[in-house]
Amino acid sequence: MIPFFNALLKGRKAEGPVTEHRPVGVDAQGRLLVSTSTTSPVQVGTTPPTTIDGTILWNNTNPGQEGLYFYDQTRGKWLETALQLHTWGDDSANNEVLRTEPVQTAGVGTGHLVSQDITIVGIQAHARAGEATKGFEVRLNTVVVASFNLTAFNFDDMTLDVDVAGGATNVLDMFAVSAGGGSLDVTIDVYWRRRGS
Repeated sequence: MIPFFNALLKGRKAEGPVTEHRPVGVDAQGRLLVSTSTTSPVQVGTTPPTTIDGTILWNNTNPGQEGLYFYDQTRGKWLETALQLHTWGDDSANNEVLRTEPVQTAGVGTGHLVSQDITIVGIQAHARAGEATKGFEVRLNTVVVASFNLTAFNFDDMTLDVDVAGGATNVLDMFAVSAGGGSLDVTIDVYWRRRGS
């Protein structure tokens, strides 16, 4: 390692291959998984690379789908690199839709608009009072796409792989199942998914 830095300080080109680190997915704790490679870090074009070993980032140039994507090897799909957080909260919620944050609106269809295809990769939830094992449902236009229960007032899972279709009127709501929830906070971690995957 020292010869490499000495060569840089003397203005000479370092000898030997340069190893680059690339994202390949997200682990159960939400940390970025990386791979090492000496190939080009970004492929540009309208179709994703067919070989993902070492060619992890793809700059999608399809009109209306432009963006930088990474191949999540754990989930086996191309996801846009920007993680999005959808949040809900409520002082108490009993068999009802939670309020979206930060707007604080409530009621069916007042959740987060899903205009593009997404993949839910994680959910974190916490209650400070009420039922320690309270149940929740993630609903897309009243259809349940995922459900979970608190354990000792908490839930944290970054291993999810739930695909949700986007659309001009598609809305994600968080529904609190049963009575007994107090001071609730729920966050869903999502990535935009490449259309057609």
